[in-house]
Amino acid sequence: MRKTFTKIAGCAALGLLMCFNAPAITKAAVKTVPAKNGVYNAKVDMNGDGKADAIKITTSKDKNDYINKIKVTMNKKTVYSKSLKDSSFCWIKVTYANMSNSREFLQFVGHGDNDYITFNQIYTYNKKRKKLNCINSFNTNASYQNEIVAADKNYVTIHNSDQPAEVGWISWNIPYKYSKGKLVAATTSTTTVKSLIANNKKDKYSKYFAKNQFVTAKKLTFYNGSKVAYTVPKGKVVTLTKLSLSKDVIYLQFKYGKKTGWAHVNGAKYNFSKPWFQGVNARLAG
Repeated sequence: MRKTFTKIAGCAALGLLMCFNAPAITKAAVKTVPAKNGVYNAKVDMNGDGKADAIKITTSKDKNDYINKIKVTMNKKTVYSKSLKDSSFCWIKVTYANMSNSREFLQFVGHGDNDYITFNQIYTYNKKRKKLNCINSFNTNASYQNEIVAADKNYVTIHNSDQPAEVGWISWNIPYKYSKGKLVAATTSTTTVKSLIANNKKDKYSKYFAKNQFVTAKKLTFYNGSKVAYTVPKGKVVTLTKLSLSKDVIYLQFKYGKKTGWAHVNGAKYNFSKPWFQGVNARLAG
């Protein structure tokens, strides 16, 4: 059985990849590497010498139209070649990120059936080995999108999305710092969390979701640590204000009046017949 890991909400259109030019990309930048007929070309600095390198990425497919090999050349020399057995992705999004002349990255995100992400790795160029080296792999992350969307001299920002049954699709950004040869999350909490389900269905709840607000479908209790922060009756509006991760477990903070409290989502015992919030069940995918 082919493995699938996470489905993207509102993913970038495939057409973004089908640009035909090969732009030069400068420092402190994040760019999608364009593709033509499955071949990706860009002129970017990968080895930190301040000069643009000619990057060419080619893929081949098996009889089922899934990618079974990825090859990368830099200045016409092979720096990466990977054969894949039982792959379950049919196209890749390639992203280049540059924090400085010594911090350049390539990210490969493989999209499969129904746009499921089944391959997600970040690479740097190893000057001694003269090869691309994988520094971060999100292949086994069953929940999040993990795509680089911004970079500056200190951090790379990674965008994430997930669909907890309690609230539907949400997204958030986490800054990562480069430490000991890897990108490491600089924080476990963020106020960038957003509800993505406002436009999924036109009803009276859409205006709430657009503002990160949810209408309770039953009495709910929120916590600060082990202590009860507040309890909300059915039919009241709470606002999603913050997200926190603890060992890949998602906690969401909601505000009610002047009070804030937390709830754990993606609960294994969640009862779909008794939803937390009105209008969410109808927007759940899958």
